Amino acid sequence: MDLESGSQSSSSASESSPQKVDGTCMVRVIEIFRILLCCAGYAWAYHYYSQKHFVTAVRWLQVALSHALCGTAVVEGIWFYEAAGRLKGYHQGFDYSVGRNPYQTQNTLWFATSLVISCATFCAYSDLAPPQIAMAGLQLLFFTLSAMNHTYEAVAHGNCHWQNINRPILSLLLLAGALPILSKAFNV
Repeated sequence: MDLESGSQSSSSASESSPQKVDGTCMVRVIEIFRILLCCAGYAWAYHYYSQKHFVTAVRWLQVALSHALCGTAVVEGIWFYEAAGRLKGYHQGFDYSVGRNPYQTQNTLWFATSLVISCATFCAYSDLAPPQIAMAGLQLLFFTLSAMNHTYEAVAHGNCHWQNINRPILSLLLLAGALPILSKAFNV
């Protein structure tokens, strides 16, 4: 199994090498890490929210969305793109042996862009809520639309892979957790 793409290697030496890690396993580890980091970011946001530090709360909410979700997706898209695509059911119609999946490349570029701009916003506007609200709102909108796409894939095409089932639920939880923080920070 090739570490970078998660694809089967034609070389028998690389298949038996103890240094090689199954890309599918790594994508699952990243998925767990993504959820745990997001929960931790929300916990910090609510810690500050409960102390009525609304600007700090929205900054941590924005970090949870950008680093936990976008950052892990960048790692997944750069090093484990094929395994990630296969686990999401996107392997049909793509020949990974001749190149990258264009969908996965575009997806990775969005996450990288969101991560870089979020980091800049977090550092440059540390005492201002509106830029943080804008970034968090943008990311929440993307994840909501993405969840709708995963739902459509599951319902219309019978693609009931784990990500297509959990994304709508997790996105609703992201929205439900973010709205109180965003509404308070918006009024500060």
